[in-house]
Formats: sequence, structure tokens, C-alpha cells
Amino acid sequence: MDIAYLLFLQNMREATNGIFNSFMAYITTYGEELLTMMIVAAIYWCVDKNQGIYTMMTWGTGRLVNGFLKVTACVYRPWIRDARVIPVDGAKTTATGYSFPSGHTTNATAVFGSIALNKKITKVLRYLMILMILLVAFSRNYLGVHTPQDVIVGCGCTVILLFFVRWVLVKVDENKNLDIVVLVVGILLSIGVMIYAGTKGYPLDYDADGNLIVDPLKMAIDTYKGCGFSMAVFISWFIDRRWLKYQPKGNAIERVACYVIGIIGYFVIVYVIVPILPHNIIGYVLDRFVRLVYVMLIVPFFISKSKINRQI
Repeated sequence: MDIAYLLFLQNMREATNGIFNSFMAYITTYGEELLTMMIVAAIYWCVDKNQGIYTMMTWGTGRLVNGFLKVTACVYRPWIRDARVIPVDGAKTTATGYSFPSGHTTNATAVFGSIALNKKITKVLRYLMILMILLVAFSRNYLGVHTPQDVIVGCGCTVILLFFVRWVLVKVDENKNLDIVVLVVGILLSIGVMIYAGTKGYPLDYDADGNLIVDPLKMAIDTYKGCGFSMAVFISWFIDRRWLKYQPKGNAIERVACYVIGIIGYFVIVYVIVPILPHNIIGYVLDRFVRLVYVMLIVPFFISKSKINRQI
């Protein structure tokens, strides 16, 4: 049934000469980390730190759950399962790791879902956030890189996490030292998933020529990165809560200037520093760990110590 649905969408693409291909390829970028991180960084640094924390905590936990499920289920991508499925050109580039559940849908649900639950936003913006989640999820099916169950489970698990993380954050505010428990549990879970991904057995299927169809080591990379992501979120959240206590300040121009400078630094990390990290488990974990610490601690620290805040 799932492959039949993808073939239906593929036939629709062919019948319309791919008129929606570019639009769906654009929409799917809203489930990719680079663009979503730019959005969350803007919220965290310039608008509402509490909203940023909620989004980051949900996103980090979602990445951890997504990675665990991927290496547990070990579901191959649709075009591997059925050669009739031909993804849209370029779509395979960001379709890394195992297929189930969808990482793009998890990212979009965490980021846009957490914003949608903010009571301060307008109904129009709330509906727009929900629409973005649905569009990103559908784009993964349309592009031929995920099945319906991939996106449904990715979205469903993250929706549960949205409410769970909000409940945890409320409880932390009510109990002085509960943040220590959350920190320790978060780190232990991240390390546990990392060890699990690195030691469990994986399916080894070969083609007619005896070549390995899917390299399990490559499939686990996303999970290692997710562990680094989640560890950085928990550690950064705790340090900010106990010591830094960052809050966005300054006028609109000053905030935009801080954002631009901060994002330039983020690009340097992504395109200059990350590529020189070792291509092993530690390197993959550091890949996301460094990025998140930069966004949640380093930039807020320098903004807090900047001349802008001293003048306010």
C-alpha cells in the first residue's frame, strides 16, 4: 500500500511534467536542519528565549527518538525496497540514514509545532505553522524519499514530545533541582542511544553481484549526530538556566545585527569547522554538539556581554 501510494504520486508528477517538483523541493527544506536552525536561532537570540528553549528541547529530544527508531527498525528507503520508485532529481541528497521515521518531518513538527502551541501568536500564524508541518510531511512522499508511515510516525512521535517536553519544563520551574535530573537523564539517554547504535546488529543484504546494498555504518551516522544534538541541548539549557540566564535585549536594529553576525559564525562552523572533524562516531557526535553549543551558549554569552546590554 505504501509503495502503491508513492507510485501514484510519481505517476502524478509525470502526468503534470513535474510542475510541482521545484515547489516541493523548496518546501522540504523547511524540514532540513540548516533552515530550521536559522529560524530557531532568530527566536532564541532576538525574540523569546523561553520559546527558543522549548523548541530546542523538543527538537533535541525528537532527534534522539528519531535516531533510536531508525536504527531499531532499519527500514530501507523506498527506491531500495522497490526499483519502480524513482525520487525527484536531487531529493536523495538529503535522504540520509534509514527511512523510518522521517527526520525532516520530525524537525518540522518540533520547530513549527512548538511555535504553533505558543498562546501569544495569532490564529493565522498558528494555522500557518500547522500547514508547514503538513506540507513538509507531504513533500517527503511527493519527492519519493519517504513512505506515508515514515512521515506519520515522525510527526506523531514529535507531537507527543511537544506536550511531554512542555510538561517537563513546567515541572522544572516548580521544582528547584529537577533540572539536574533532566540534565542527567538527557545525557544518559543520549549516550545510551549512541552506544546502542554503535553496537547493535544490522541487516546485511547483498545484490546479485554480492555487493552490500546498504552500509549500516552510514545508516547510523544520523543517529550519532542526533545524540550530539540532544546532549548539547540538555547541557546548554542547564548552563543557561543556572548561570548565563540569557534574555534578548536591544532595539530592533541591534537585534538584527546580532543575528546576522551570529549566523555568519554558524555558517563558519557548518562549512569550515565541521568538515575537518574526523569521520568517526566521535566526529559525528561533535558535528552537532558544536553547532548547538554555539547557538544556545556561545552567541547568547557574547550578546549578554556586549555593549548593547551594558547600555540598557
